[in-house]
Amino acid sequence: MNHNAGRVIRAMLAWDYTRLNSCEQRYETLIGDFETEAFSSVVAHLGFASLALKICREKFVNNSLFGGLRTRGTTHIRCGNKEQWKNVFDLSLARKFLAEFGTALIDLGYESDDAWIDACATRFDRAQVL
Repeated sequence: MNHNAGRVIRAMLAWDYTRLNSCEQRYETLIGDFETEAFSSVVAHLGFASLALKICREKFVNNSLFGGLRTRGTTHIRCGNKEQWKNVFDLSLARKFLAEFGTALIDLGYESDDAWIDACATRFDRAQVL
């Protein structure tokens, strides 16, 4: 939270999501974009023609976690699963996140309320019992 992740979260919070000249896609969408539909909408937005679109889609798959990237043994990616934080945050970390970023999870559409904090406490309690 104090390094790259924090910078990314702050940038996401500061981004103007009403910009008409932008084409946003969520990581959660792209990580499962096996048919390259979401990715293709970005490439089309950028103005690539039909032949280039095909090449772009091939490159996307070859460099995606569900495609060629996973088999090349990249070292900087821990895991490609979406919503990893739900399995990692204990109550202490959840409180630190809340103190640092406030309602970021709600503002960015990942949660609808602060009940996620209670879920972190519940997971943490179960882990202690096991």
